[in-house]
Amino acid sequence: MTPIDLERLKTGRHRIVLRVDAGPAQPPIEVPVHILRGRKPRPCLAVVGGVHGDEYDGIRAAQRLAAEQMPDALDGTLIVIPVANPSSFAAGQRPTAIDNVDLNRVFPGKVDGGVSERLAHTLTEAVLRHMDLIFTLHGGGAVTRLAWYLEFLDADTDTGRRSHAAAAAAGFANLIAFAPETEGYLLPALGRLGVPVIEGEVGGRGELHLGNVDYYLERIADVMAYLGMVPKRVRAAAMSFSKVWQNSDVMAAAAGVLQRDVELHQAVSKGQRLAVIVDVEGRELAELVAPFDGVVGGYRGHSWIQTGQMAFRLFVPVARGS
Repeated sequence: MTPIDLERLKTGRHRIVLRVDAGPAQPPIEVPVHILRGRKPRPCLAVVGGVHGDEYDGIRAAQRLAAEQMPDALDGTLIVIPVANPSSFAAGQRPTAIDNVDLNRVFPGKVDGGVSERLAHTLTEAVLRHMDLIFTLHGGGAVTRLAWYLEFLDADTDTGRRSHAAAAAAGFANLIAFAPETEGYLLPALGRLGVPVIEGEVGGRGELHLGNVDYYLERIADVMAYLGMVPKRVRAAAMSFSKVWQNSDVMAAAAGVLQRDVELHQAVSKGQRLAVIVDVEGRELAELVAPFDGVVGGYRGHSWIQTGQMAFRLFVPVARGS
């Protein structure tokens, strides 16, 4: 698979299409890739939306970025993939529609694997592993509401330090330390290939909000300024400090209706009740409590919940050296 040759591209807009075999009797998956070659080839930033097809704020932000950013204003190259998983986008769902697999659980992919694995492999080999930094734009999907946060690779390596530095420059109030040993996720998978990744989470519940889109575009501009691709930006004092957390998910212990006691961004104490799950008769089947002190960073927005599904995502403080 031939990677993009940045040296040979002229300054300006370019577009290629990655094609992935979707199997017998299926048309190939086609992934449009927008290349905005600036005044020099590097640094090269990839902005990727639509790894999950129901996370619309990031998709729309990437679409606007590809259309609105002027290549001749860049010292470097910007590569934009608005929809990395067209199959899940067309179905309006999280997993790839063809094989019902979550694309963000199979990176870096396999050339001879299933459809989602082949898609991950193509994205990795044709584009992602050749980048100086990757910024993926996620959201809460169809049923989850999340606070805005940005994940970075929590590793004491050159790649981990570069990921953390880029995250700190991006302007998010909440940074999440992501474990490097986690398998299948794009962020650590590309980290093991030496490419720093930061992964945003903005929006959710299957909704598109223009304020969220604008927020993502602001954060992308901050990252481009950090890389020296555009002039440095003046940031409001309130956005100059970030807290570092780890995610801790609270799972449903029964199936039923989730009755929440807490709201997004609310501080909670270990042992505090977060919700109860009730059955068809209104009987309480399970009580969900906070396993740690922390802050509510997300919750399931659809009140019906199955056993083992995520009910809450808590931000748990992480002590880090200077």
